[in-house]
Amino acid sequence: MTSGRDGPAAERPPEFRLAPAVLLLAGVHFAAHADRVLPAVAAPVLQARFGASDGAMGLLLGPAFVIAYIFGTILAGAWVDRARRYRLIAWSLVVWSLASAALGLAQTWEHLLVARLVVGLGQAALAPAALSILLQESPPGGGGRRVAAFTSGAALGRSGALLAGGALLALFAAVSGAWPDLRAPAPWRLMFFLTAVPNLILAVLLFRMAEPPPMLGAVRIANGDAFRWARRHRLALGIHLTVSSAAILLTQALGAWAPSLFVRAAGLEQAQGAMLAGVVVLIAGPAGHFLGGSLIDRMRRTGRSPATALALVFLPAAPCAALLGAAEGPVEVAAAFFALALVLGAVAVAALASFQPLVPGRLRGAGNAVYFATVSLVGLGLGPPLVGILSDSLGSGSQGALGTALALVTAGVAFPAALLSYVNRAAWSKTAAAAE
Repeated sequence: MTSGRDGPAAERPPEFRLAPAVLLLAGVHFAAHADRVLPAVAAPVLQARFGASDGAMGLLLGPAFVIAYIFGTILAGAWVDRARRYRLIAWSLVVWSLASAALGLAQTWEHLLVARLVVGLGQAALAPAALSILLQESPPGGGGRRVAAFTSGAALGRSGALLAGGALLALFAAVSGAWPDLRAPAPWRLMFFLTAVPNLILAVLLFRMAEPPPMLGAVRIANGDAFRWARRHRLALGIHLTVSSAAILLTQALGAWAPSLFVRAAGLEQAQGAMLAGVVVLIAGPAGHFLGGSLIDRMRRTGRSPATALALVFLPAAPCAALLGAAEGPVEVAAAFFALALVLGAVAVAALASFQPLVPGRLRGAGNAVYFATVSLVGLGLGPPLVGILSDSLGSGSQGALGTALALVTAGVAFPAALLSYVNRAAWSKTAAAAE
């Protein structure tokens, strides 16, 4: 699938030589986020089956995944640039796929929590290893589109999980209705089993990829190098990580509760709600990702601080969330959801792309590990449960509670994050110049 470093392929521009890698890694990112979202697709039936509140569901969707994810990401980041990165990603894919299938075997709520922890641990090495590959030969100001291509796999994965999960639930429910005497697992269990199967094909392709050379200077990195860099540039890095964490908090909160929101506010059945949400994310997600990545590349090429662009893309989030909270009916909910998904997609990619210039190339593996550990801790750890707990306090299961909770959380996070990013623009430029 890939060519060696010598020969005609080596004469082609990096964008052409890395195209297969970009597509494959985006596909793996698709699979990762599809498996993350599947419990959200099944959230209404899981809550009914196990008697869970919105708060408990939020814990399953967020902290149960992120605790192990953070631990694994920090471990992976210290040595990912020296590892056989494609094999690392392949084995990670196998582990989390088996754990995702195990969700369909759960007999208690505790079983779901344990399987979700293993999914998080399995996915921990993916982002640091993939970004290390994709950005190894990135020209100045040209990494944003690669990051956008990779992260678009995440948006498409969320959409694919919603569409495929909703379709499978509808199909299995129809089969059960047509043949009531058929002894088969519940539709939600079959969904977890079957959606893990395609991941094995991706694992085989990853094992067949030619390993890239180690990052220049990676063999000489000690943990102290990264800490010394972070200490010298703590202002720009600290503010940027705070802003990025806010972006992921809002993105994860919206993704975790979207299927339930379509059921409650739009009055749709579970399968219908998941599929409609999937169609919206299929369009809005990649569009927002490429908007954010292109905007950051343009800001860097023109010599302006991407921190300014990041501040600007945050601003529409709160008004869009307010519209979503007030929407009723499938059309209104879908339109407001599209607008918010587009904005948050741009925000998430702008945050990630504008972090890359803040870390020297030889420290990028460790730097991205810290980035994903931090934003995941805040985003997944706080986003879904915060909205769930607030929804419980406003009236769990009522038509307006979930949408109102999401709107309040978005407004309380987006405006401060925009202000912080704007304040950080001078420190960002100084740190990026030092990292070149």
